[in-house]
Amino acid sequence: MKRAALVLTIITIVALTATLNVGNVHAAETLTVSPNPVVAGTALTVTGDGFVPGDAGILQLYLGSVHTTAFGPDCVGSTVGFPMTISVDGFGHFVVSGISTTGFSVGAYCAYAYDFDSSAQDSTAFAVTTTIIPEYPLGLTLLAIFMILAYGVIRRKTITKQK
Repeated sequence: MKRAALVLTIITIVALTATLNVGNVHAAETLTVSPNPVVAGTALTVTGDGFVPGDAGILQLYLGSVHTTAFGPDCVGSTVGFPMTISVDGFGHFVVSGISTTGFSVGAYCAYAYDFDSSAQDSTAFAVTTTIIPEYPLGLTLLAIFMILAYGVIRRKTITKQK
């Protein structure tokens, strides 16, 4: 019994030591732009995850596309606006909201973010469009039903007047 307790104590100490020595492990960097596509003249939000907790970095928008290099994802094209400073929270997450797209032309864009200390980086593509015209899937059906009812009422009245 004492031997089993001793073995259990040693296993617990080894497990705790291994857990404490793991250090900072973070997921691969991801970058998200919402809404995507964004209507020109409205605001967009860029969210990053998996960056080094507590780090700072830069977010830059490009008129262009995502290009993967040996060093990771990058954006190809001309810069749009000024670089924006990002502050990564203790969980490796950052949000930059309220980015105005006023003056953006319709086309393909790229958002690129990297942090200073670890060179963690990611980029993602997004599109800028003109005003989106919503589709009305029920609108056509309702119009057809209304037309049939109106035709029936008009036909009934004309038949009644003929008698």
